[in-house]
Amino acid sequence: MLTKKKPTDNLFVEGMDLRKWVTNSFPNQSEEVVDKSLLNNNKAINAEEDKTLMCLNQLLRLGLLCTQQSPQERPNMMDIVCALQSIRDTFLDPQKSNFSQISYERFVGCSSTSGNHDGNCTTSNSESSTF
Repeated sequence: MLTKKKPTDNLFVEGMDLRKWVTNSFPNQSEEVVDKSLLNNNKAINAEEDKTLMCLNQLLRLGLLCTQQSPQERPNMMDIVCALQSIRDTFLDPQKSNFSQISYERFVGCSSTSGNHDGNCTTSNSESSTF
């Protein structure tokens, strides 16, 4: 989950586990749990570091969704691929300047239960990504 911690780390004792540790820090203290090599080493927060942290927050959010205790509450692989593509497109597309929270509920054509198995992720705003 982008932390560089193993689930068996000595930090995780007395009911604490990797997921709980990340959940306790998410989203306001995410920089405390992510692997420091993923962050800019400068002390000053700049626009690029802020963008990096927002991207890492979205990846952490997806990681938390994927590790929910109940398998029924976890997203299916088609939804995960769509979410990852949306994160990639949002943070790597230089034309996009709005790095607001990504809504995972907007993936309407990705679910394996939706019958859409053609390899296209269709979002509610009519975007389509092929994988």
